Amino acid sequence: MGGFDEAFEAAQAELSGSAVETSSAGAGEGAAQEPVATPADKGGAPDAAAAAPASPAELKAHEHWSKEAKEAWAAAYGNPEHRKYAEAWRKEHDNFEKRYSERQSQYDRLHQEHQQARGFLEQFHAAIAPYAQEYQRAGMSPIAGVQRALAWEAYIRENPQQAILQLAQQAGVDLAQAQAEIPYEQQQQAAIQQLVAQQLQPLQGFVQQQVQMQQQAVMNSTLNEIQSFKAAIDDAGNPKYPFFDDVVGEMQGIVDLANARGQPITLEQAYKTATRLSESVWAKQQEQEKARAEEQAKKDAELRRVEALKARNAGGARSPVGNGATPGPDRPKTAMDAVRMAEKELGG
Repeated sequence: MGGFDEAFEAAQAELSGSAVETSSAGAGEGAAQEPVATPADKGGAPDAAAAAPASPAELKAHEHWSKEAKEAWAAAYGNPEHRKYAEAWRKEHDNFEKRYSERQSQYDRLHQEHQQARGFLEQFHAAIAPYAQEYQRAGMSPIAGVQRALAWEAYIRENPQQAILQLAQQAGVDLAQAQAEIPYEQQQQAAIQQLVAQQLQPLQGFVQQQVQMQQQAVMNSTLNEIQSFKAAIDDAGNPKYPFFDDVVGEMQGIVDLANARGQPITLEQAYKTATRLSESVWAKQQEQEKARAEEQAKKDAELRRVEALKARNAGGARSPVGNGATPGPDRPKTAMDAVRMAEKELGG
């Protein structure tokens, strides 16, 4: 940072000198200073280069600087007398930031390597912890025990037969006797397994039959429920679920997904969801509902018209049917029944 200190001291000296000159000039008798002659005063054309000297590219304040630092930089760099010192300071400052960034990157890398090494050591200690007491009883450290195990592993890979013999000798195992006992143990184990299988065979058949019967019962119940759902009709005698065949595949997927989530739903809920997800079926359903609404509106209007005709005729000549001699007809149940009865009363 020697360059920065020199630039800073030079800037202080320059500022002190300019302050002294300014105070001396202000302490005079007020005489006006003689203006400096310019090329224009001498009758010549003004020199554009002298009037507006070219300046190097402006150095902007760093974005990460504070507001006060940016203002101080703008004040120092904006003063032509202090600019060269500001540029010198800026150079040292940028170099310092570069070195700091490099040191920070190096520190981050070393910190990451340290964390990785620490994680490895923790895993290593966790792996050998169950065998620490055995190593201690054998009079060796855990590291020595791991080294010995790795050496045995390499020895077994290089010479497996000799290594197995040596291990058997150290463990006090007679390989010839052990090999002679193996077939008998295998035969005995096979006989036990065969006996257990014979005992469990009737039970397995019974269990399998019960499971099949339960599955068949569930399947039949589900099929009956689906058939009843498909054949359902509304109060007017129309199919309650007219688009069942169009969305039965989507309904199955929706029901399976709900069961997998542990949230079973009804067939009606699956039907509504499936019809809403299918654009073509949803459009057909909307058109059908609109047509039914229009048909019902026509029936209601016709019923109101017939009621109005009956009321108007009752105000004129009374019909023989309504004079009390004979009982009147039954009240119409539907709009079409009312229309037919009114036409009959009015003489067709």
